Amino acid sequence: MERKGLVVSVKDKTASVVIEMKSFNRRYKKTLSFTKRMQVADNIGLKPGEIVTIKPTSPISKKKSWIAVEKHGTKKIKVKKYANS
Repeated sequence: MERKGLVVSVKDKTASVVIEMKSFNRRYKKTLSFTKRMQVADNIGLKPGEIVTIKPTSPISKKKSWIAVEKHGTKKIKVKKYANS
C-alpha cells in the first residue's frame, strides 16, 4: 500500500514525512482529517517541502519501516505547523 506525503525534515539517511488522512463519521456526517508523521529511509536524496510516495518495507530500525519510492515535486510549507505532530 503506497502513500503520498510531504517531507518535513531530513537527517542523515532518514526523512520525516507527514501524511494527511481523512475519514468520514457517518453519525455526525463530518469529515475528520488527521496527520501521521512517519520516519522514512531516504535513498533518493529528499529535501524538505517535496511530495513523495512511500511504501512499507521490512523494519530498517526501531522507527523506520517505510522507504521513499519517488518524488512528485515541491510544495511550500511552514515547518513549524508540523513540528509537534
